[in-house]
Amino acid sequence: MQKNVILLGGSNSIMSNGLQKGIYEALKDKGDFVFHNFALGACTSFQNLYELKRARNKEIFENAELIITESNINDVYNTQDSHEKIPLNIFYRNLQWFYKELYFLNKKVVSLLLPNEIENHNTINNMHRMLCMQYGFNCIDMQAYYKNNGLSEFGKRIDWAHQLESIMYVMGNNIINAIDTFKLPKDLSITNDNPTFFECSPKDMELLSGEIEEICMKNSMYDEITYRFDSKVAMAFPKHFQDCYLIGLHTWSNTTKWGQNFKPPTSWDECCLAYSSIELLNGGGGQSIVKEVNMLHCVVEMQHNFQPTKDTICKLNTTPKSQSNHIKEYYHAALSWSDYAHEISFCDVVSFFFASIKGNYYNEKIDFTKLFKEEITLCKTYDYTHIIPPIATYKMVLDNAEQYRAIIDEYCMKIKPKEIEINKDNKKEIEPTYIQKILYKIKRRTNKQYLRYKLLKVLGLNKHNNKKQAK
Repeated sequence: MQKNVILLGGSNSIMSNGLQKGIYEALKDKGDFVFHNFALGACTSFQNLYELKRARNKEIFENAELIITESNINDVYNTQDSHEKIPLNIFYRNLQWFYKELYFLNKKVVSLLLPNEIENHNTINNMHRMLCMQYGFNCIDMQAYYKNNGLSEFGKRIDWAHQLESIMYVMGNNIINAIDTFKLPKDLSITNDNPTFFECSPKDMELLSGEIEEICMKNSMYDEITYRFDSKVAMAFPKHFQDCYLIGLHTWSNTTKWGQNFKPPTSWDECCLAYSSIELLNGGGGQSIVKEVNMLHCVVEMQHNFQPTKDTICKLNTTPKSQSNHIKEYYHAALSWSDYAHEISFCDVVSFFFASIKGNYYNEKIDFTKLFKEEITLCKTYDYTHIIPPIATYKMVLDNAEQYRAIIDEYCMKIKPKEIEINKDNKKEIEPTYIQKILYKIKRRTNKQYLRYKLLKVLGLNKHNNKKQAK
């Protein structure tokens, strides 16, 4: 039977030469495994919950041998960002739902906590640690490892949100090599009291005005059908969703079908500066919420419980900012507040995500200040911090790059005559060794990032062959 290894996460899980590549390449030697990466950048653990509950992924999760989840970097940032600022009680509720759904799959789960030091990081990380302890999930706590080994400065030296791909590649390798040692969840006498979750595609909604255009969006990782909301389109949700709360929105706007006078965005910043918004309006003076999104593929959570009524209208928001009295929910990666932002005339929606009103909404009052101060220690049974790569050693090498380069250079100079002596009978000119070529390039360059990657490779600390970096 096919065994699936599933990765759920943010941008750290989709960097091309990092975690996902380490997992994929290690699985080649493991036999009948299939790797599925459902990660999506700039999204919280809510996106992980969404992918877990999508009907099209049901069989994949049922046949999972291992589920790896990392989201704490985005969880921390999206709850802290001054504009989006997801309320902690909403984040706590969604995370509780996610971990409980994982538990009832009864599969091996690995929660990877990456290092970060944004203001509320300990609150969010403690939520993850607490739930790992509660359900018996394997946890790799890189945050604690960095803190205990004095690596916090090193962790954010190049990029506060992403570790070096070389390090994450080894991390992926190590996770797969430990796959047989990971534990199944605890055997708890509990029932799944989560709400029931539903997807709602625009194709299943009632078209009130305009014409809805279906667009296929596909790249090397994702394949989705989107539906375009322009200024003429208004839709209504099916009647049975009146007993549900809308909890999230999945969008991916097609920048090649722009239909405007300005050039489509090509960079991350341009995609974030170009934004649109969906308005959810309950008729008769009822609730009105505007949810902003960018041009990237994204899944965003609702910050207010929105319950559709028979008079609910879902449409593109076209109300000028100066006249708007809606509840506005920002998204940190849709920079509508910037002087350089521009609102576009459409929004391409994949689906709306609902939860039934009946179910556990975790409405108990949580002392988040107290949670921030707690020191939660993982149970040794489920603590897999020992499989983290030797990052303290990597730091030592990088901090002493010149010293190590001199040692390697001397070694190569002395080993060269021996190579000539051994091969003199063949009368072949010995080509400079690969290591000497690398050292030559290092001497000719001053770029610190290049030097860092080259030294890792030369010293055998970078296990994979990144051709782009070797140029």
